Amino acid sequence: MVILWSAALVLAADQLTKYWIRGGFTSDRVLVVIDGVWNITYVSNRGGAFGILSQHQYLFVVLSLITIAAIVYVYHSYAPRMPVCRLAVGLILGGAVGNLLDRLLFDPWGGVTDWLDFHWGAYHWPAFNIADSAITIGVFALLYLLLMKMPVEGPGGA
Repeated sequence: MVILWSAALVLAADQLTKYWIRGGFTSDRVLVVIDGVWNITYVSNRGGAFGILSQHQYLFVVLSLITIAAIVYVYHSYAPRMPVCRLAVGLILGGAVGNLLDRLLFDPWGGVTDWLDFHWGAYHWPAFNIADSAITIGVFALLYLLLMKMPVEGPGGA
């Protein structure tokens, strides 16, 4: 259940915020949240991380489907024995589905709505969204759990 709940929460938060951004922002509007650090803006990213391979949107649809299949495999292979793994898998699943929905339903050119814009002085991080954040956190948590071979069962079992 943890996988479904965490995936559903990520998906809902991701899609609601993207709906708000697509409805209330244009590419030239910037809402300053913390001056010099954090803005909210609207970017349609047709590529992957940092906009790479932006001319190959179909590739990201295929990669999303492969990711979702890999998540099912990881779940069946590891999650039943590693309860903490379920949350990480749920984060990745919710993020992958959120970005896939963007590519298939909301941008005719296969783009993903990014809106979190952080910068510090001359350093500017590419815009991202809640799905990207969930995928990143989930992947790092999953790698940590799998590489460190965390205990199979916590106190009291699964």
